[in-house]
Amino acid sequence: MARRPRSSGSKGQRGTSKRTASPMLAVLAENVRRLRAQHRWTQKKLAKRAGISQKTVSRMEDGGYNTRSEQVALVAGAFKVDIRDLFLAHAAPPLKPSGASLLR
Repeated sequence: MARRPRSSGSKGQRGTSKRTASPMLAVLAENVRRLRAQHRWTQKKLAKRAGISQKTVSRMEDGGYNTRSEQVALVAGAFKVDIRDLFLAHAAPPLKPSGASLLR
């Protein structure tokens, strides 16, 4: 029996092909990576603090995974930032924790 050729881009396993990230997911990914680095947290530590799996953190940082809003809210809570801040493109300055005053 002849095999049918696989479609291009398929690796023969479900969920292994990489999708192109939307600009919004790319910004989310970059902000999560940056904040995690600022806190000196591993993906495992962020996952534990947010109450999500390490695999979810990894996929969120990859930028090609359509993360549920509930998961993003949990990550924002772990970092103590407003959820909207995770979707804002930042040139370089770090995000301030929500409720932090710029003037002291």
